[in-house]
Amino acid sequence: MSAAPEPAGTLAELVCGSGFVLETERGAVTGPELAGAARRYAAGFARYPRGAGVSIGLTDPAEALAVAAGAWWSGLRVAFTRTDSPHDPAAQARIVDALVQVVDAGTEAAGGVTRLTPGELLGPPVDGAPRCRPSDPALDLLTSGSTGTPKCVVFGHAAMVANARSLAAAMRIGRTDLLWTSLPHGLPGVLSTVTLPAAAADATALLVTPADPLVAADSLVAAAPSVVYAVPEFYDVLGRISPAAGSAPSVRWWLSSSSQLSAGRFDRMRERWGAVVRSFYCGSEVGTVTFNDDDDPDSVRSGVGRPLPGVRVLVERDGSGSGVAGVPDAGRLTIGGDLVALGYRERGVLVPFPSDGVRTSDLGYLDDDGALRLVGRVDDRIHVGAEVVDPQMVEACINAHPAVHDCVVVPKPHTMLGSVLEARVVRRAGTALSERDVILACRAHGLRNGWLPRAVRWIDTVPTTPAGKPNRDPGWPAG
Repeated sequence: MSAAPEPAGTLAELVCGSGFVLETERGAVTGPELAGAARRYAAGFARYPRGAGVSIGLTDPAEALAVAAGAWWSGLRVAFTRTDSPHDPAAQARIVDALVQVVDAGTEAAGGVTRLTPGELLGPPVDGAPRCRPSDPALDLLTSGSTGTPKCVVFGHAAMVANARSLAAAMRIGRTDLLWTSLPHGLPGVLSTVTLPAAAADATALLVTPADPLVAADSLVAAAPSVVYAVPEFYDVLGRISPAAGSAPSVRWWLSSSSQLSAGRFDRMRERWGAVVRSFYCGSEVGTVTFNDDDDPDSVRSGVGRPLPGVRVLVERDGSGSGVAGVPDAGRLTIGGDLVALGYRERGVLVPFPSDGVRTSDLGYLDDDGALRLVGRVDDRIHVGAEVVDPQMVEACINAHPAVHDCVVVPKPHTMLGSVLEARVVRRAGTALSERDVILACRAHGLRNGWLPRAVRWIDTVPTTPAGKPNRDPGWPAG
């Protein structure tokens, strides 16, 4: 991995850099143009106390970023409305303790929150340097709430800028590169993986309005980007079609958000697009932790890469020597360093994270090459009698079978053991796969007893949570 990035500044300075370009379907905006707009929006924000929260729910990505830059310029915190949240924009504004909500004309605002349109903020450009400091809170990130009550995570300017520079360096992004995504611009992953790394490298970010995946695929081919950032479901659609002869873009990095691709999706993208789709480890509280720049496709398929400079990954083992998921070196992960968030905002007060890092619910280990390997999550584990099973490890064994397109393992009630495993499997088109084949695939990888599925059901697709992760709730219908 590359050397540590240069000292961090502020997000206001980063997105207003001289070489950055943000392209949308409405046209291109340069960093200096963003700076000019930010100074005018800062005039409208000057009336609010330093550190106040601003919730931004604008449909135009360039306008949203310019308003955010104006808020940062004035020393305010920013939260972007999440389209994948189960909470409406008004509720999101209240959760992040926003004082101001900036929305498109005709949009309702949250009760008790001042509603403004961008035009109402504009004033004469403010003079001087931005009021924000690297140590100030910058971004209020609303977690998706897909696994419980959503929380407000607070990132500082320094961590966000350092994270962007580390990721840009890991991807070797330069001025001539184009980073492409069709995901909503307000999602944290788009900001941290596309927009800010492009700004850090004086490159171009192309944010395409979310559309039908086939339409988005045409945009991707036409843009010929250096970096593609998409959800696994987009790669599923892309892997079912083939680009016209000679039209496959020469993409340097194909990146998957949310989770690793199943073996079937990974292989089809290689076969049809010549793409090695990479996953990396990130989280709402810890930002981007790793990047997978390995040249070996098999290593890319099974891993999430090495920690970025400025990140500490600690593995908390249980002391028994048995580890978890049958891996002696595996344990619960704690992430620390300069790139993690400041803490949670609870009832208007910042509650800092411990100085030694954020204790996650993820289970994993560092291999001999220093790469992080994930084996499951504490809150996903299934109790089968006296055994504690990590369903992700069972899924990995099943997905390794060439006739499996995708699968998810869920608990099935059992009168004696409490729960047993049920594998819900998507067959690859044109293949034959029996329940016995699934069980044998697990046995071939050394799984025994409670780690073996007691039932197999065939489904058309694996449903996902609002955060894009496999839905392991046994209550959803299986065909």
